[in-house]
Formats: sequence, C-alpha cells, structure tokens
Amino acid sequence: MPYPLPPAPPRAGQRNVLGALSLVVAAFAAVLKLAVGLVSYFLPSLVYSWHLSLSSVTLFFNLASGFEAVLAAIAIVLGAVALVRRGYAKRAGAAGLGLGTALLLGYLVNLLIQLFFVAGAN
Repeated sequence: MPYPLPPAPPRAGQRNVLGALSLVVAAFAAVLKLAVGLVSYFLPSLVYSWHLSLSSVTLFFNLASGFEAVLAAIAIVLGAVALVRRGYAKRAGAAGLGLGTALLLGYLVNLLIQLFFVAGAN
C-alpha cells in the first residue's frame, strides 16, 4: 500500500507593495529621527559658530519632529492596510506598522514632556 503524497508546501504570499512602502517610510522616519538627534548633539557648537537664535533652533526641531510624526502616521496607515489585505505577504507591513507606531509614540511622549515643562515654567 503506497503512502499518500505529503501536502504541498504553503505557497508564499504575493508581494505586498503597501507593506514594503510602509516599511520604507517608517525606516526613512527613523533615519530622520537619528539625524535630528545627531544634530542636537552638536547643537551648542552650531549655535555658537553660526550665531543662531534659540527660536530658530526650536522651530527647526519642531518642524523636523512634526515631519517625522507625519511620516510615522503614514507608515502606520500603510502597514495596517497591508496587514488587512488577503493573499499577500504580511511581514513588511507588520514591520512598518510596528516601527511607525514606535516612532509616533516616541513623538507623543516627547510632546507631552515638552508641554509638561512649559506648563511647569509658567
């Protein structure tokens, strides 16, 4: 009596372009966050050598952080849509969703800390 054939290996899902795009957008936001952090490390020497005002430096950091938050939100939406689609690979979408969520939570915590110190200063 011959043995039955083993079941066919599961077919890999089709490429999920939205998931890959989510991961790319989240990775770009993470690299931007690291670049802004590196700039903040050299901030005292930059302010002194370029004679920058504190308001212009604050404006730069607020705009950069806002742009990072927008990119993180886009990555979250794309990752969520990529995870809902049936028949497509889910890894890149999950990675983009996770990284985007971590970046957005970091932005919100940073914003709350800033608001806490501003409220405490008044």
